[in-house]
Amino acid sequence: MRPAHRTRSPRPAAFPLLRRRLRAWFARHGRNYPWRQTHSWFHLLSAEMMLRRTRADQVQAVYLRFTERYRDPAAAAAAAPEELDEILRPLGLRWRQTQLRQTFAYLRDSFARRAPAIGDDLEAIPGVGAYCSAMLRSRLFGAREAAVDVNVARLMARLHGLPLHAESRRDRRVLELANQFVHTKDPFQLNLAMLDFCALVCRARRPLCQQCPLLDCCQTGIKAANR
Repeated sequence: MRPAHRTRSPRPAAFPLLRRRLRAWFARHGRNYPWRQTHSWFHLLSAEMMLRRTRADQVQAVYLRFTERYRDPAAAAAAAPEELDEILRPLGLRWRQTQLRQTFAYLRDSFARRAPAIGDDLEAIPGVGAYCSAMLRSRLFGAREAAVDVNVARLMARLHGLPLHAESRRDRRVLELANQFVHTKDPFQLNLAMLDFCALVCRARRPLCQQCPLLDCCQTGIKAANR
């Protein structure tokens, strides 16, 4: 029988140090996209849905055109399908247009006169899953929830020396660690910092370990350096 896998480092007590390092890295290297600055919950939600399976640089021009045309869910829901399709076409994935129209209709009917509230189940919105809900809730309400996708799951697994597999983003231990990590002020900024850090440094292939400010606390990095 194989021995149970143990998490050795970093302990949650080290999280304040890791947060400071990651925030400092993000202040220097973080990417600046318009949806990160918006105060519109509708535009932020729309951006998160556009970003699914699509590079952020590819989304930017589409997002700007979309937000200039549609200020609220009612305007987007009233748009002719061919008009919306024409705006979203550069993103590809034809199913996304159909899904977004369903989402806009739901938002128009459910949030016609108010923004989402902290008690609302955002995952009830068509097309909104756990990742999108956590990103929105951390931005809108300061909820200390980690937006965990395959990239953030990879970061948590590498830091803690956990096995990485196809379903790591749903792994209970990974989710617990990620939520502990963002359990502090400005969880939205930390969610963005992890997102950019995984894209630019802690990459799936050929991670830039020598440029990593978390290297001395990363179980995977330490093991690789000692080989």
